Amino acid sequence: VANDADCDGVLTAEDCDDSVLFIGAASIDSDGDGGLDCGWLDVSAGGDHTCAIDSSGALHCWGFDNNDQASPPSGTFIQVSAGDDHNCAIDSSGAVQCWGAPYGYSTPPPGTFTQIGGGSTNYCGIDPAGALDCWGDNNHGQSTPPPGSGSFTQASVGDGFACALATNGTAQCWGRCFSSCPWGTESGPFTQLSAATNGFHICGVDNSGAVQCWGVGPAAGATNGPSGTFTQVSAGGGHTCAIESTGAVQCWGSNGDGESTPPAGTFTQVSAGVGHTCAIDSTGAVQCWGRNGHGQCTPP
Repeated sequence: VANDADCDGVLTAEDCDDSVLFIGAASIDSDGDGGLDCGWLDVSAGGDHTCAIDSSGALHCWGFDNNDQASPPSGTFIQVSAGDDHNCAIDSSGAVQCWGAPYGYSTPPPGTFTQIGGGSTNYCGIDPAGALDCWGDNNHGQSTPPPGSGSFTQASVGDGFACALATNGTAQCWGRCFSSCPWGTESGPFTQLSAATNGFHICGVDNSGAVQCWGVGPAAGATNGPSGTFTQVSAGGGHTCAIESTGAVQCWGSNGDGESTPPAGTFTQVSAGVGHTCAIDSTGAVQCWGRNGHGQCTPP
């Protein structure tokens, strides 16, 4: 990862050589000290908006703002998850703050979290002990995790369903289901998974680096992701994108607005939204492609 001073594979604020932020241009020395300035740390594409965290920990959102979903709170944050017209983010104290559409999924529970995932109408998070907590709509049981389900490292939420990655690498899903009902433990083990925020499919990267997908949508099925070895996958509304081990992005599924046509280059994180996709490239800059009617593909 560019500017990874401690060589841990993760670009964080501690790796930055400068205290002055230079958004989206990590390869530029803005203050002339001979070092590189930092870029974006986290990005999440939602419905018709996008949110990201800069190197100082501040939130930025752009795109459609009809429910204030592109008007984030102030403070410092470590992770953001964009939903359809709402968002939640973990602040530097571990608490969750949400904004946007004023429904139950914008009212997070108390406590601290290490990771959160948001969908169309609810969110789930992992606390420091690895326990799951979900909030928001529960019309399909998506906010009621299976009892006694163990310890988890990641939660990801779709349209009326949710999934979580257990510490042993198995994926458990619950709520609305479309194939192989009722939800069970999917084949794996996985290192990362992604449920379509506004769609009906789930994809995961297994221990061999292959992408497996199931549900209804692009590449639905147990083993029919693209060929190759991947490090991260992100399921969107009607498309899916994944980062190859080389750093290149592959996308498949719907492409009516170019959301499945990524630019050339190497990337460290990708996030597929409903009709657009955003990714952080190896310089720390955010690049977006696809539907841009509200400016959701135009980072500041």
